Amino acid sequence: SSDSDSNPPHPFSYPVLRRATNSFSTRLGHGGFGPVFSGTLAGEPVAVKLMDSASLQGEREFHNELLFASRLRSPLVVPAIGFSSDPKRRRFLLVYHLMHNGNLHDALLRRKTPHLTLWKNRFSIILDVAKGILYLHSLDPPIIHGDIKPSNILLDNSFSAKLADFGLARLKSEIEEFKLKREEKKKEESESDAGSELETQSVNTEQSFDDAGRQNTASDYVKDWIGKEVKKERPNEVKKNGYAVAAASS
Repeated sequence: SSDSDSNPPHPFSYPVLRRATNSFSTRLGHGGFGPVFSGTLAGEPVAVKLMDSASLQGEREFHNELLFASRLRSPLVVPAIGFSSDPKRRRFLLVYHLMHNGNLHDALLRRKTPHLTLWKNRFSIILDVAKGILYLHSLDPPIIHGDIKPSNILLDNSFSAKLADFGLARLKSEIEEFKLKREEKKKEESESDAGSELETQSVNTEQSFDDAGRQNTASDYVKDWIGKEVKKERPNEVKKNGYAVAAASS
């Protein structure tokens, strides 16, 4: 077979993975993608992720994992080595080498692994994670993991740490393109907002003139009405120098 055929990720049928996991009987955990089960393929221990059928983002993450599985070749990461895909039944499965000491989150907080009580061992894990990130960022184009957290850091037999779960990963070129489009959109929105603001100011100015005119008219009307009412009630009053005064009686 050709090199491309021998390189992971390899396709597997659903029945093969069901047998490999003994009908998905031994559950290792549950992530955003779905439950994870242990199994054996060709005598090698594996972990099999089964996508939740109700997962809205699972299918996109599935294809993302496969994309990066074909690019990643390093002991610092845990890419998918196999998959099974049945879109009609929404059956998507991913296969990985089994990391016997699980993820860092469980090792630290749930199992409280004695090995990790020593700070030199914790520091070794920190270095492994840093090396893994450096490896991803050194690729061409660089890969941005996008979801580094303790539950996505797996520990092998010797407690060496490896980066896993590339469902949210992106190529840096994709991120830069997205940022460029976002900046262009912001610029367009800003220009549109500026135009709207000028239009609003113009309308407000016209409105203020109209309002002022209406207010003056209303004020004149009220004054006239008051004057008429005063004359009705006090016919003997006359206006003198702008003030109402009582007429002197003879």
